[in-house]
This record gives sequence, structure tokens and C-alpha cells, in this order.
Amino acid sequence: MKRYIRKLRGAIRDPQRAIRILWNDGLHKVYARLRFALRKRCTFKFYTTTIVFDTSDAYSKEWFYPRCADGSYHEPAVTELCIQLAPNAPSFVDVGAHLGYFSILMGKLMNSRPVLAYEMDDRAYERLKRNVALNLLNNLQLHHIAIAGEDKTISYRRLPMLDSGESISYEGSDDPERTIAGITLDRVFLEGGIQPGVIKIDVEGAEYEVLKGANKTLSQTPVLLLEIHGKKLSLFGADSQKVIALLEERGYDVYEIQDHRMATTPALVPLTSNQEPFERNTMTLVLPKGHTIADMPKLWNTL
Repeated sequence: MKRYIRKLRGAIRDPQRAIRILWNDGLHKVYARLRFALRKRCTFKFYTTTIVFDTSDAYSKEWFYPRCADGSYHEPAVTELCIQLAPNAPSFVDVGAHLGYFSILMGKLMNSRPVLAYEMDDRAYERLKRNVALNLLNNLQLHHIAIAGEDKTISYRRLPMLDSGESISYEGSDDPERTIAGITLDRVFLEGGIQPGVIKIDVEGAEYEVLKGANKTLSQTPVLLLEIHGKKLSLFGADSQKVIALLEERGYDVYEIQDHRMATTPALVPLTSNQEPFERNTMTLVLPKGHTIADMPKLWNTL
């Protein structure tokens, strides 16, 4: 409740954002509990692909409904980009897999090509395992590990209740300190012996740290779906400008996916390091400089 009130206060000058927070973090949870109280599974289709998620616990029920009920998708513009990229991507790595929405989608669409999901929170990880088992995926590897800027043990504190905003930062939590193994993206691909394809990164402010551990990976022209948490980046000594500058130095263009939580068609707006740092959360599409999604099959096939 305290976190909910803080978010509302932070949006007081943005009525549209305040309304979304009021619905997404408040009223829709009540709606979900009432309408979907008896449902233990959330089943829906992406074209001809059927996916099932376990909604037997309260958190999963509140997260999946009404996001994925009645034919709707979670972050539809991002989902559409995944569907476009899946036919040709040599691999998919999900950093911050949460309950497995994107991991399982790509696991279904990519057939036998490798999909790796990384989730550090044990509560989310247990739910992720249930969802993977429901979908009978043999190309999806699960890892209860944090992705970091270097190979080391990570200390963190959990939020009191499971939340999609879980971060390795200590902000807003009195939970006892915990530790988990941390590895770099470079090690993920080196040890797995797989070619980088599409990498989704949603790590609640630690994105600059994750990218620092991906020098070799970025040299192999993957596509990134990177959520930039403008405000939380400061907890890790970074900002949005610093993240974008790192990607530009590695030979990438960064595009903001406009209204990524609501829009059904991806609308891309360039972001550059010449712009002032921002505090909003935004999902971005990161492509090798001068290229489009249509170019990626050829680029991947030349590696």
C-alpha cells in the first residue's frame, strides 16, 4: 500500500499516468479477484500458438488478469516485436524473466532454438517453473541467478511482497539481506556455446550494470529489448544518458517503444545520448547501428 501511494504521489502532475496507476495497481486487482476468482489457469493464443499460465495463487491471478484475458496481451507492442523477431533469432535470453510471459512466448515460437530465462527472486522463480512445466517446453532453460556487471555474489533485499518491480536495490525494503550468484551476459553465451540473438533485459535500474558485463556479447549484433528505468538507475550510479551512450559506443541505435504498455503496434522514436537524462520507465528496441529488424536474419546468418 505504501508503494502504491508513493507511485500515485509521483504521478500527481501527470493525470493520465495517475489514472493508469490507479487502475493497474489498485482497482484492477480487486476486479481480478472478483471476476477470475475461480480460474486456476490463464490460457490464450498468439495466432496459432496456445500458452497457459498458472493463476492458482493471488499474485499470479492479479498479474495475468486482466492483462491476458479476453484476447488481450501484456505489453502488446513489445509482444508484437517478439513475434516478428522469433522466426529468425538464433536464441532468446530473458534477463528478469519474472513469471515467464516473454520466455514462454519465445520458447513456443522458436521451436528447438535455445531460450534461457534468468530470475533472481525465489518467489517469482517458483511460479516461473510452474508455468514452464505447463507449456511442455524442452528448449527453455531456467536459471535462478542474477545477471550482473561481473561474476560475483550479489547481495540484495526483497520487497515485502512479490512484485514485478523487484530489484537488487535496497530501496523500500526491510527484508534481511540475501545473496545470490551473479554472472555476466558474456559468461552466459560463452558457457552456453550459443549465438546471441534477442536479449530482453528488465532489471529495475541495474541495466547499466548488466550491459557492462556484455562487451563480447554486444559485438555479435544481438537485438535488445531493454527497459530503461530512468529513476532507479541512480541507485546504481547511472542514468538514462549513460545507458544510451554505452550502447552507442558499442555500435547500436536506441529506439523508445512509445506507450509500450498499451499500444498494439510498435511506434519507435530514436533516443540519443545528446538528450537530457529522463526519469520515466520506458521499453526500448536496440538495434545494430543503421539496421532494421528486417536486416537481422542476414546479420545473424553471417556470424
